[in-house]
Amino acid sequence: MLAEIRRFESAARTIADDEHLSIKVRCAALLDLSFRARKREGAAFLEAAIWRGSRHFFEGDQQVPRDVISANHRLIRAGHDRCPECRRPLPSRADLERWQALGHDYRRPAWRTTTPRP
Repeated sequence: MLAEIRRFESAARTIADDEHLSIKVRCAALLDLSFRARKREGAAFLEAAIWRGSRHFFEGDQQVPRDVISANHRLIRAGHDRCPECRRPLPSRADLERWQALGHDYRRPAWRTTTPRP
């Protein structure tokens, strides 16, 4: 069952991340995946896995933890185009820069976010 949950989550992530497909096509494919999950044993677990794999597609730009951004940079520098563990495509450098910008609080000077001043 765990392997099937991972397959459904991975399929949802792949669909959500495929920029060659229109938003309408991606939504239809995720719905189709969800309908197929409902027909299987453990449907609730499979549907939760689909949501986990595609949630970022529906939630839009949110802060990405700095350690995730750093890990992606390290993988890209090492020559990877996919995560060696989950086989998910790595984000582009432009996406990583955008994620870093989303995490910066522009209301406060940078020195306050790193080290306190006397």
